[in-house]
Amino acid sequence: MRKASILLIFNASCCWLCWFATCQAQSIGYSHHTEMGMLMGNKSVTSSSGFTFQSFHGIHLNRVGFFGVSISVDSYPELTLLPVAFGARLALNDDKTYPYLSVDVGHGFSWLQKNTVEEWYKGGFMFNPAFGLGFKQKGRDTFTLSLGYKLQRATIYEALRFTEFAASGTSAALPEGVSSMQEDRITFKRLFIKFGVLF
Repeated sequence: MRKASILLIFNASCCWLCWFATCQAQSIGYSHHTEMGMLMGNKSVTSSSGFTFQSFHGIHLNRVGFFGVSISVDSYPELTLLPVAFGARLALNDDKTYPYLSVDVGHGFSWLQKNTVEEWYKGGFMFNPAFGLGFKQKGRDTFTLSLGYKLQRATIYEALRFTEFAASGTSAALPEGVSSMQEDRITFKRLFIKFGVLF
């Protein structure tokens, strides 16, 4: 319920931002950038790939740059994370086909993972710079192609339950009924390629 409420508040805030920008069109502009693509890289020694989807909502600072917030879904072999971040997009010129830079900094949440008594998850810091090309179409739409790097931290906890042979004492920091816990801190380092639409 808490997870659904937070997502609902975020989406409602983005809708309000869009409405506000539309109402104030003479002084402020709103842009929405949707992207999807592949994550490619390794965790430590294990090579792997994954899927990424991002929805970015921004307010224009000028003709070529805007700042805003994004929500993403990043799928790794070990778990799926939901990063929420602040970000910026900067076009390097105003041509029909133009290069641009982007950066997102935030926190990846493990809300999409199902926690159990034996195993549970925690997200962490996320950093995501990229370089891309924008291809303007008729109207306001722009197709985008970007290459970038994503650093994402997360932690996986695995618990050992009590048995009849286990000692009766345990740390107060551990969940009830757990005799020991293994903490696996992961730093995902991924290159990515994404295709998107900006409008």
